[in-house]
Amino acid sequence: MTVIESTTVRITPDGRMNRRDAASYLGLSYRTLGNWSSRGIGPASVRVGGRRFYRVADLDAFIGAQG
Repeated sequence: MTVIESTTVRITPDGRMNRRDAASYLGLSYRTLGNWSSRGIGPASVRVGGRRFYRVADLDAFIGAQG
């Protein structure tokens, strides 16, 4: 039996997610994604007004590279 979990994330009109939604999208904790970002690893991100955002295309590329 295969169980598939569903999660809801908010995506801005230009395809960005905040760190909390990006972590949920990737199945990671918010803190893990934050730690990766501070160490320069993980998916590409952009900083806007003091907040870190992740583009859906970058998250999908990161997932693809892990396979």
